[in-house]
Amino acid sequence: MKKKLLLYIALITAAVIFVCTLDIKTPEEYYTSHIADVEQAEMSVTVKISCETVFTHYDSLSESVKNADIVPRDGIIVPAGEFALREGDTAFDVLRRILAYNKIPLDYSGSSDSGLQSVYVKGIANLYERDCGELSGWMYRVNGQFPQVSCSDFALNDGDVMEWVYSCELGADV
Repeated sequence: MKKKLLLYIALITAAVIFVCTLDIKTPEEYYTSHIADVEQAEMSVTVKISCETVFTHYDSLSESVKNADIVPRDGIIVPAGEFALREGDTAFDVLRRILAYNKIPLDYSGSSDSGLQSVYVKGIANLYERDCGELSGWMYRVNGQFPQVSCSDFALNDGDVMEWVYSCELGADV
């Protein structure tokens, strides 16, 4: 009986010590503590994320998206701004940091961490591929050009201008 009691006391003590050493933060504390992830740094890129083309194809927009009021009134999800660029950052790295900091949902397939698979962005801010017709989805351009590689394979350089745009016509409308 004494052994069981000592075991329980040891387990409770270990649990208390474990919980006391955790650094638990609210979402606000977490995001403000990671402001360096997006603020200006020695190197930076200008980024804008928009879905303005949806307005010219509004009849094709799925009812669930219309009813959920997902599309911002001006079509701008993240206005053009300067964001930190780290050595070796890809277009996907910067996109993921900006969206996480701004608490904007991102849905993608693939993995940028494995090195074996490219990333495909399926949805930003709850606006997904095919939400505005069969040919709709997210595309990115850097310095006015649409790279022919996955965003996880495109390395950004200091001073680049990256835009994420929602196309409703497989890029013909952006």
